[in-house]
Amino acid sequence: MVLGIILLLSSIQQGLAATPAEVYRKAVPAVVLLVSMEPNSKTRSKGTGSMITDRHVLTNAHVVLGDSGRPMDKTLVFYSFENPNDGIEQNFRKGRQAKVSHYSEKLDLALLEVEDPPKVTPLGLGPADSVQIGDPVLAIGHPENGGLWSLTSGRIGARIRNAEGVRGNHTFQTEASLNRGNSGGPLLNEDGQMIGVNTSIARKASDGLAITGINFAVQSDVAREWLQSVRLRLPKVMAVAANRPTPTPAPEKPVATAQETKPATATAEATKPAATAATTKPTQPTPPAQETPAPVVVSTPPKAKQEPQLLTKPRPFRDDQLFNHISNQTYAEFSQQLEAEFEAFQKQQGQ
Repeated sequence: MVLGIILLLSSIQQGLAATPAEVYRKAVPAVVLLVSMEPNSKTRSKGTGSMITDRHVLTNAHVVLGDSGRPMDKTLVFYSFENPNDGIEQNFRKGRQAKVSHYSEKLDLALLEVEDPPKVTPLGLGPADSVQIGDPVLAIGHPENGGLWSLTSGRIGARIRNAEGVRGNHTFQTEASLNRGNSGGPLLNEDGQMIGVNTSIARKASDGLAITGINFAVQSDVAREWLQSVRLRLPKVMAVAANRPTPTPAPEKPVATAQETKPATATAEATKPAATAATTKPTQPTPPAQETPAPVVVSTPPKAKQEPQLLTKPRPFRDDQLFNHISNQTYAEFSQQLEAEFEAFQKQQGQ
């Protein structure tokens, strides 16, 4: 009798979705802060990205492209476990250099390769075709003037085919709160899989009326197909949890999103052209699906703890402070390099 009750409870638990806290704890190590800038101009951008292999980051193209439509001179990648989400301790000394290996302005996607990345379990790309309208989703990102690595949640509001008239650019509309700085971040399902790349937001109608709660993410299947076209090998991800019923794909709207604001990732100080709209989409967590390690990715994520905890420290963070700090740090590194080269030159002359 007791054994039967235990087995029944165990089977019920397996079918339950993971809490947002559990999904957040598992996913956040693979979510990065991206800062791109051109030292000789005022062009700069702050956004979010996801580690999808042991050294590759997927994000929006508008996060890393400058006014010329080419990648900016410098892009730094920061990890949550190396940088405090604290308004006083603004160190950010662990920024790793990254280079843009591929990008698509039409799909607003970019692939970065990080120099000397830490070991983290990459986020798996989940199936977009099984996502239904009304499904809960979560987003992790760095909204302007908000906390870094902050969590927002919502539901899928619509499926849109060929968004903005771009063939193959299929997106999700979500009510999840997204703002500038969320661009390029992951939209996660209940299994902790990335089902979208948060890209744009709608904030103002053609007649000036304010729009709220309308945000968009490029569907994971679109991102997967594009990554395959640039010959990146991705890990295979199992569909949904075994005890959860498989949903029927929801109908998609053959409508282009209108009146979307520019990239949700670029900060107010960024001077980028308004070509693509951007923003992150919140998702609600579910138990992470088990992933089979891909040729590029290794190790499975640790088991999520059961006890609840604060998702993100409630300290506001001003973007100008972040940019100023990184600019000063870049100048200091450049000065040290010049001094070292001058000393080496003097030694050479003295021989």
